[in-house]
Amino acid sequence: MLKLQTETKLMETKPPEIIKVAIIEDLRDLREGLATMINFTEGFECAGEYALMEQATAASIRHRLPDIVLPDIGLPAMNGIAKSEALSKALQQSLIK
Repeated sequence: MLKLQTETKLMETKPPEIIKVAIIEDLRDLREGLATMINFTEGFECAGEYALMEQATAASIRHRLPDIVLPDIGLPAMNGIAKSEALSKALQQSLIK
């Protein structure tokens, strides 16, 4: 009887949710490498790769709804730190790190 209850509890547990990560990085090799690492890490999925902050702040990132956004702080023509505030407002549910 106890064994049956344990098996039932195991079957009722939910699978872990996938954490979606968006990457903003101007260096293509680094951006693609990070995306590959994320996609091959259990429980994570790359929800988008962007070379420029302008691409990330466009409507496309809002449709993907990432849980975490990894911005490059040294982006050309736009400071990643300063622009992260605007991105944070656009994606209130995401964690900007």
